[in-house]
Order: sequence, then C-alpha cells, then structure tokens
Amino acid sequence: MKKRPGRDGAWLAIAVLLGSILAWANPQALGAVDVLERSYNPLRTGANTGEATLTPANVTSSANQFHKQFVMSVDGKIEGSPLYASNINIAGGVHNVVYVATMHNTVFAFDADSGRQLSMRSLGNPVTGQDLHELKPVTIHAEWGIASTPVIDRATGTLYVVRWGYEDGVSGPTYGLFSLDMSNLSNDKFAPVLIDGYDVGGSGFQRHRQMQRAGLALAVKPNGAKALVVAFGGGEGQYSPPGWVIAFDTSKLASTNALANVWCSNPNNTAGKGGGGGVWMANAAPAVDDNGDIYVVTGNGPYNPQFGFDQLGESVVRLTWNPGTPGSLVVSDWFTPSLGGMSGGILSLSANGTADAILWANEAFGNLPSDPAAQRAPTPNILRAYDVSTASTGTLQSIWDSEIEPNDHVGAPTKFAPPLVANGKVYQATYDNQIVVYGLGAASPTPVRDVRRTVVFIYAQTHHDQEMFVRGGGKGGNPIRIRHRNWLNDHTDQYRWGDVYLDWSNGKIGQARRLPDLGGGSPVDWTTSVAQGQNQPYIWMAGYGIADENNFGPDYWMLDVDMDCEQAFDDGKSHRWFELKAFVVTPLMTAVAPTPGWEGDIAQASNPAPPYASANHMGMCGMVNVFVANFPDLPAGRDPNSAQFFSPSYTYLSPIDERGASEEVLNNTPCVSPGIEKRCVGNIAQTCQSVDAGKFFRSVVCPVKAGMFSREQSCRGRSQSPVVWIAEERET
Repeated sequence: MKKRPGRDGAWLAIAVLLGSILAWANPQALGAVDVLERSYNPLRTGANTGEATLTPANVTSSANQFHKQFVMSVDGKIEGSPLYASNINIAGGVHNVVYVATMHNTVFAFDADSGRQLSMRSLGNPVTGQDLHELKPVTIHAEWGIASTPVIDRATGTLYVVRWGYEDGVSGPTYGLFSLDMSNLSNDKFAPVLIDGYDVGGSGFQRHRQMQRAGLALAVKPNGAKALVVAFGGGEGQYSPPGWVIAFDTSKLASTNALANVWCSNPNNTAGKGGGGGVWMANAAPAVDDNGDIYVVTGNGPYNPQFGFDQLGESVVRLTWNPGTPGSLVVSDWFTPSLGGMSGGILSLSANGTADAILWANEAFGNLPSDPAAQRAPTPNILRAYDVSTASTGTLQSIWDSEIEPNDHVGAPTKFAPPLVANGKVYQATYDNQIVVYGLGAASPTPVRDVRRTVVFIYAQTHHDQEMFVRGGGKGGNPIRIRHRNWLNDHTDQYRWGDVYLDWSNGKIGQARRLPDLGGGSPVDWTTSVAQGQNQPYIWMAGYGIADENNFGPDYWMLDVDMDCEQAFDDGKSHRWFELKAFVVTPLMTAVAPTPGWEGDIAQASNPAPPYASANHMGMCGMVNVFVANFPDLPAGRDPNSAQFFSPSYTYLSPIDERGASEEVLNNTPCVSPGIEKRCVGNIAQTCQSVDAGKFFRSVVCPVKAGMFSREQSCRGRSQSPVVWIAEERET
C-alpha cells in the first residue's frame, strides 16, 4: 500500500502530462490511425502521436485554414466519446468510420470524412421517468441509455457497448452488455449478457442504483487472455451503493454462462458499513498496463483497509485480473491521498511523433460560479488549440478557438468528452445531438471577429413578479451571437444560462426558463440613474440598480453584452445594425402574458436613421442604445419611436480569453466607488482605487483569511464581477 498527503498543482500536472506523452510518443502508421477506446490507448495518455496533417502552422487562426467542416446528427445526447476506425468494409464499401453511442440507446456509424451515416442499431428503450429520477433526481438528461464510451476489439471486429434499459421478463431497468459487428451494427457477435447478481461481503450489485459511466476497457494479458472491463459508480458517500469493476473473459462471452470476475470498492467489513466509492472517473476508462493490470479511481466513500474486504474510497486502485475458471479480480496495490477531490481538464494531444504538438481542450464557455452545475444545464463550450512548443515560456499560447469565427461555433459539448483527433480532423461530441467535425478547408470570408461591447437601455414599467426579456437579430431574423457581461443578478442569471444569441427563438439548449416554460429570450436587468437611485445598490454590486451609463432615470432595463458585430447588418456607413423587441411575462402563465406581453410595433425616427424599414427597435452594435418599449399607458414624454445612441464609457471585451489585457484596460479603466467596486479581468482581481486626481481600477492580491475559508481564492473573468470563491465540485 502506498499513501501520500497533498495534491499537485494543475500546472505541474499539465507539465508532467505533456512531458510524459511526448516521451512516450511512438508514431503510428500515417493515414491509418485508429482510436478504438477512450483517450486513444490503454494507458489513457490522451495522445495521437501519428497526426501528420494538423500542425500549429495550419491550425492557427491567422492561417485561416482550420474550420468547421460538417456535423454528424444523432438521436439523443452524447455522453461518451466517439471512436475512430480506418479502412472498414461497411455499407458496401471501405470507409474510415466514426462510431458513437447516444443516451437514446442507439449506436451509429458514420463516414469519418463525409459525415454520411453508414449503419445504426437501437438497443431498446432508455431509462426515463421515475426510474431515472430515483437514481438521478437532478440531471440534464430526460433519458439515460448508453453513457459510457464503447471499446472496439479490431482483431475480432467487435464493438462492445453497455446500455441501461429494459429487458423482457425483468422488473425495472437493467444493464446489458452487447457485442456489435463493426461492419454491420445490426449483427451481434454473441447474445447480450445481463449484468446483475454480484455480491461481496453482503454488498450486492444494485442494478436500479448503479451508474455505468466510466468507459469500457480491454485488459490483455501477456499470454493473450483478454478481459472486457466494465466499471460502475453507485453513489457519493457511505450507505450509498458502492462502486464495482467487472471483468468478463472475452473467450467465454459467447457461452450461455458468461461468468464474470468482480471487485467491489466498498463492501461491508468489520470497520463499518460499506457503500460509496463509485468508479465514475469523469467518463474516462480504466487504464491498463502491459501486464494487463487495471487502474481505476474511486469517488467519495469510507477508507478502511481490511484484507479481502478493503473499503477504498477516494483511492487510485490497481487490480490484477487472473483468467481461469473461476478466475479472480483482486487488489494488488492502491494509493489514497489524505485530501480527496476531482481535478483536471478535458484534453487531447496530437503530434507527429514529437513534433508539431497541439493541445486540444474542451472548455466551459464562461465557467463562472454562477453557472449551473454540469448536471443541471449544458453550458455553451469553447474548443481551443494550444501550441505546445510555447510551454517552456510558462504559458501555453492559444492559436485557435471555436469562438473566433461564428461559423466555427461548437455549441454545448459533452462535459467529459475530450476532442478526438484523427487523420487531419477533430471530432467533438456535443449535447446538441451531434458530433461537430473540424478540419482543413477553404478560407473563411470572415476571418476576424468584430466583437464589441453593446448596451441596450429600454424603458418599461412593470409590477412585482413580472420578468422582462428582449428578442431580436439581424436583418431577415438571423441570430447574432452575444455574451452576457452582467452575471451578478442571482435572479436573472438563471435565464442567461445557455443564452448565447440575440434571436427570435423560444430558447436555447441549456437556457433556464421559469416554469411552466416562460422566458426564453435574453433577460434584462432593472436600472436607474445616480440622481434617482438613492438607497439603491449599484449594478456592479448586485446586478441591478444604479448603472453608470444610465442618465435617464428609473425603469430603464439593461442588456449588457459583447456582441458579434459582423453578424449585424452593415449599412455601408460604418454602422452595424440589429433589431429587437421587448416582452414581459407573468408567473403562472403558459406563454407570454397578453398584458403587457409583447410591446407594439415601432416606427423609429433617430439620428442616424435606421438603414431599412422595420417594426422593431433598431440598435447599433458597439453603442449604448436607448429605447422606450411600446407598451400601453406610457407616461407623457415617453416616445417609443425615439432612439438615442452614444459610445460606452468602457469597451474592453470580457472575459479576456487569449486576447490579453492591455495597459489601458488594466490601469486606465475608470470607476466610481473606491474600496467598494470590484471586478475581475481574466484571472486578475481589481478594486476601485483613488489614483492621483481620478478613480481607476487597480490590480490587488487576493488575500486568504485564515480560519474563514477552506478553498483557494481566485478570479474568473467577466466585467464588473466581484472576487469570487471557487468551490471544489464533486462529480455527480
């Protein structure tokens, strides 16, 4: 047994990862790379070191060669990772094939180079309703089918997959192991195997309460014996179901009695009741070494070693599979740190041997403490590429990301699925029921994003418990991408989750809406002016209240976003225009309230004049736009056909991302209240300070007060955000 206190830092972990991967690199045959299991290989290095097509030189955004090529659409959310097999005889020809499984219990095969569907197989109804709710009361999934990444045994042409669903004659949901023919998913290599009936120390396998999310693995012994490894989570904490690892001898799977060897992470023992210690592994698969030994990581649960009945929560465990009749699966070593928790990022690495290495990252788009937990709402993500050669400088240089150009937008990628890189393409699984495919191709007509801070103030009187939203877009109704800057209003933040477009639709994937399904537009926040705002908080303190750029008075609702101006209408006079309309909803209604509901049509008269006729408000991207909503009974002097425009007082983009913070942003941004006003610029905490004759934001050191907090203080960047405390999130 090995035991060690403490945890390594994230940068050390990345440095070790990159170093070990490139040292391990063994170039594969060019043009014939296979990715038959999660994270490329049994060691789970996450590296494809046979990638000769994609290089930092042609992926970098300035080259304008690497873009979204096509998507592969499926019938449900994708929770696991896609797999890639080259030169497969399928659908009447030889194809490079991407295989992917969905939470709707369907397995698909697509042509990796064109996106054409080649084969599919439904494995029965997924688990829904109360059966799912009992195990996962809070989840983004309305159905739960295939959550893990399958594994392919190319030697036998078999794709192994585990699905959660229903069997005739079996009460409630159960797990089934299927062996599908790679060349025709409709064919089985052997009859499905029911996964159930295991017991260790009085702790039984509970198919109603176990969750199979860790990827499948093949453990191959030096003598050629091969085991299919399936790992289960069951709970987080004592008394919840324990974790399990089940090894099936593949040579016996075709028999009518496919005996399995099992290991339970937390069986009952004399030290206490078992439970907890689920094998979740953030959807990663157990690692396997050259001896065929299996490595898994357990989650929260008791730690009480006892020979034969070890309770190994929060541990890295090495298991040895001994084939035979009956065979065994036993603990040969483990490591339990004194401090538990899950860390890491969803990463992949591509390289040509040890040259042209690129680190690919599937990152949360905003990743703020106010964002919903990943199991509550799928958040928009960003796919990034980093030039690994810059690591020696202490900073990995981002050379491309999916947000640079509107057409490359990735959507809501699966939270634990790393990018898959194979033969010149990058495949990203998403919760949008598709795989987004990137590769080299024609130059984009819009190689540079034109992103500007854009503010809307729109006057409207409402009463208690009414919510106000805006919808809009460009000429003809095209959506315009936005990124909210104000994330301090706990109430309206729930409607911002997933709201990444100003558009006319009812809502975006992941966007929260007040039950029963109200909202669905872009939320706005109530503001007032300094003169009218006595006893009101500032908007940068609470997300509503006094707004620095409101010089008009109370009841002006504010939308403050970074907007992609290249998607707005170009009038040829250096102005980019968008349209919008406001509406109000009232609780307990099933649609937009009839009164006041949508505002009436507009005939806008402004300077400059709108570039074309519209019944909506016409705003200019990059400006502060001031409107009056056309609701009934407007006070005297409020003209809904009027509009004002002026430049915002600060225009830096937020969050900073890879663009870097200029001297102007860091030291010359004006503020109002020294000692009170706070913000984050990227990961830099700043407070308002009196400097010479003015008031400006200045960087500060984030202090940690002894005895008050157990977490590390940090900043995450959106404009005018306070210094925040980032809590460690358990995997659920």
